[in-house]
Amino acid sequence: MELDGWRSTTLAEIADGPEGLQTGPFGSQLKASEYTAEGVPVVMPKDMANGRFQTDSIARVPKPVAERLSRHRVQVGDILFGRRGDIGRCALIEANQAGWLCGTGCLRFRPGGGVAPKFLAQLLGAPATTRWLEENAVGQTMLNLNTEILGRLPVLIPPLPEQLKIATILFSIDETIEKSQAVLNQLEVIKKGLLGELLTRGEGEPKDMAQTPIGPMPVSWEVAPLESLILPGSTISYGVVQPGPPDEYGVKLVRSGDLPDGEVSVASLRTISQRVSATYARTVLRGGEVLVALVGQPGACAVAPASIAGANVARQVAVIRPGARIKSHFLREFLLSPIGQEQLLQKTIGSVQQVINLAELKKVLIPVPPAHTQDELVQPVVATRERITQEVAVLSQLKFIKIALLDALLTGSLRISVSSQEAA
Repeated sequence: MELDGWRSTTLAEIADGPEGLQTGPFGSQLKASEYTAEGVPVVMPKDMANGRFQTDSIARVPKPVAERLSRHRVQVGDILFGRRGDIGRCALIEANQAGWLCGTGCLRFRPGGGVAPKFLAQLLGAPATTRWLEENAVGQTMLNLNTEILGRLPVLIPPLPEQLKIATILFSIDETIEKSQAVLNQLEVIKKGLLGELLTRGEGEPKDMAQTPIGPMPVSWEVAPLESLILPGSTISYGVVQPGPPDEYGVKLVRSGDLPDGEVSVASLRTISQRVSATYARTVLRGGEVLVALVGQPGACAVAPASIAGANVARQVAVIRPGARIKSHFLREFLLSPIGQEQLLQKTIGSVQQVINLAELKKVLIPVPPAHTQDELVQPVVATRERITQEVAVLSQLKFIKIALLDALLTGSLRISVSSQEAA
């Protein structure tokens, strides 16, 4: 498709001269012994994620070393690439990173005139670019890039005014994604704090606290083994050992990987035949059971929602039907709390793959507050989980929009109108 004003070229052709593409210093130029706790940051591939720099564990060198390696110093508008391992990592140098060093494991690209660095950063960070780099990298054990391969990367460049508008749109979405991720991160911190306080927010003053095998708690609470708290007539059981092939008209099957973050991933459940499920009738779900992963993700827990009533579970999952003394959501939150997880994971066996033994699971000690206290304790945690679920959905939608716009805007299938004033 012919695009008015757009040009097909390569990265080498739009570089700022022969030095526009450059490899970071070799190991003989920058030795491990020269790194220090403070000084000038040295960017490695691990320091780049989602088009941004992460400085938590970034290496540094003294200023005299940085001055000796001045040809590897970066400036605003440069783009750094990881050149080995996880191909596709790249990030744009902005004002607060100017003067840093391009590290040994990176390549530096400096665009020439007529190309907006922010536009190019979006283009070079797009999935299509990563695919091309992976297909053209060398090495079998570990993929590697060099300046010759990177220079051959084909790029489609629109007129500068259109580049600037495209970059503005895409970076605006990136900022929204970052804000959404920050909210999600904060909610996770809140949830972790609430779980950590689950047994310290009970009724009573400190003088009314008693020491128990799982820590201090209000004297009015009981501590009991899990098997004593289940529905009379039921047992704590694992599910289907040999599920067989998927059955389009069968029943849903919950596996250990389907219990992330305290919820059942209903949309990802596979199916098994009704005949196979019927042979494991004791683990057919009705809704409200607490499910515990025994292997794969040992210790992961969730409450079975009513929407999957009739589903079954795999061998890696234990089904717990709470009795009248313990509520499903309180039991889940306790098992996911630090004290609950410590008990569950202490009872794992196997050096290669951790497995929670069913007999040991039954002995896990559970606090039993009054029913109304259980509700009060879990309400903030459940509300935070709901907020997290909502924010995850928002974040997923934003990322979907970003990918769709990347493809449309960077290929010219969606054109951005530019006023004559902007084009001037």
